[in-house]
Amino acid sequence: MNNSEEAAFMLDFRMIKIGAIVAGVGMMVAAAGTGLVGMALTSATREWMRRKEVSPSTMAADRVRQARHASMAGAQAWRNYQMTGANGVAARSR
Repeated sequence: MNNSEEAAFMLDFRMIKIGAIVAGVGMMVAAAGTGLVGMALTSATREWMRRKEVSPSTMAADRVRQARHASMAGAQAWRNYQMTGANGVAARSR
């Protein structure tokens, strides 16, 4: 027996084929499970949205309107503060 015979690398192609088949079946099962989870989440979200009294677009518009009014009120308060000064006395015009 020489070194070339001892160093020969032999693959068991039967085991490789079986492993590839098992891995493929596992991937298909995982993909099916992921699809089922996605469908369940989508269905639950749609049902939740249907039961809400206010639509998301209406709610977003209300929040934008509230933010606009709050920023305008803050700006007005800042202007009033600047005109009266920190001590509450009206600033004199020069």
